[in-house]
Amino acid sequence: MTYPRLSAVAEKAWAYENNIDWESFQERLSRQYVRYKMAGINYRLPNLEIEERKISQPEAFEGPIN
Repeated sequence: MTYPRLSAVAEKAWAYENNIDWESFQERLSRQYVRYKMAGINYRLPNLEIEERKISQPEAFEGPIN
């Protein structure tokens, strides 16, 4: 999925190499998930098992592909 990978690419592109704080990025990204959801953007939550993902993101399993 494009999101949240696009956010990570932007973080890497906009920050100087010696100024990247991935812990801070993770905290900000958790708030960004709310914005994605409000905007109707389909995104991937990292580190979820399939059954947990089906509960938290059922829209990822809807559609013509079975």
